[in-house]
Amino acid sequence: MSCRATSGMTPRLTTILGPLAAVAIALSSASGQSGGGAPGSGLANSFSFTIDSAGSSDFESFNGDASVTTWAASVSHSFAHGKQGDRVFLGAETKRHDISASAGVPLPDTLESWAITAAYLKPISREWSVFVSTKPGVYHDGSKVSSDAINVPISVFARYSTQPELAWTFGIMGDFFNQNPVIPVVGVDWRFAPGWRFNVGFPWVGLGYELGANWEIRGGVQIQGGGYWVEQRVAPGVRGTIIDYREIRVAIDLVHQLSPALELQFSAGANVDRNFDYFDSNFELKGESAGFFSVSVRGKF
Repeated sequence: MSCRATSGMTPRLTTILGPLAAVAIALSSASGQSGGGAPGSGLANSFSFTIDSAGSSDFESFNGDASVTTWAASVSHSFAHGKQGDRVFLGAETKRHDISASAGVPLPDTLESWAITAAYLKPISREWSVFVSTKPGVYHDGSKVSSDAINVPISVFARYSTQPELAWTFGIMGDFFNQNPVIPVVGVDWRFAPGWRFNVGFPWVGLGYELGANWEIRGGVQIQGGGYWVEQRVAPGVRGTIIDYREIRVAIDLVHQLSPALELQFSAGANVDRNFDYFDSNFELKGESAGFFSVSVRGKF
């Protein structure tokens, strides 16, 4: 079956946000940072929990709509290795997208993942460090666990910084459940003025401003989604295939530091591009814009 259902989003906006989205996808999948510091810094002895609700949007070719509710949780622990500042990170994460679609829309009810997270951080010099990460796990539609649902994303990044206010990240990400299985990326974290910050990386691409000692507001682009194996038949000729679910979002974040070890984040905005792509089957659904809201708790122990 071959079909390309398109949305009402302007191609120009997709062209503008697409490159930023690709960078954010790669860095968010690989680094696990809660900010824009060194790759892996957000993984050290940490936990997180997120609830995300994305509103309903129409699909032009199917006279239907779909909304997505996402639950995500992760935990990680790090320890020193050797005497040169090397660190090992080990943890686990899970994510579940509950899809509520009207009759006739060829989507599974659930997309979920259960993965082990492993990473290694090695300082090379005062300016350079290298970070390697992987997330082997099961990424599927929840109907059946099989070897086809096993994926092993892997990423390699190098960080360069000569001053505390500016750091660059260069790297490459490999993900076989992505329509583009290899993505080169460049990220930057630039604190260009007191209280101000420009970030290209995880979990956001945009500007941030510190409102006070415990508050920060951010505006920019966020990413939601991932690649999953779909075992069940969702449409004629679409079964036993991969779905690449992505949302490009324009969002405002409000972050509150409840304590030195606990952070609360509220996010709201609109997804300007929602895409469910069965790229192996040449079958794609693109939704129109819809609002979203999410709450996240992140802590250190």
